[in-house]
Amino acid sequence: MTALDAGDGRWQGLIAFYSIIHLTSDSEIRAALSEFHRTLVEGGLLLIAVHLGDHGDATVHADEMLGFGVDMEFRFFDLEELAGAVAAAGFKVDARLVRAPYPDVEVQTSRAYLLARRVGEPAET
Repeated sequence: MTALDAGDGRWQGLIAFYSIIHLTSDSEIRAALSEFHRTLVEGGLLLIAVHLGDHGDATVHADEMLGFGVDMEFRFFDLEELAGAVAAAGFKVDARLVRAPYPDVEVQTSRAYLLARRVGEPAET
């Protein structure tokens, strides 16, 4: 996500469902959002889904998942901070949705969905 193999303005839309949760540093998030911006046409849509943290951003390490040994990190997001990062990357957030987890079906964390549109150049950092 931080170095996409696609030309500038190549795509009309991108979907990043529960993928940026594995980018655990702010610089990785900025790099991914920059690549999303670069590869989308003007007005192109970006749809992001993430897990929300109870107390803002937090990173969690997992050694086991579904009975298998793993070595993974997950980032839980603060919705306002994520929306700010998306806006700073040159997007306008058009819609936000927060939902509770489905009982007995998935990990019991709240989820957020952001729909954004590429509207210009990223803010200067």
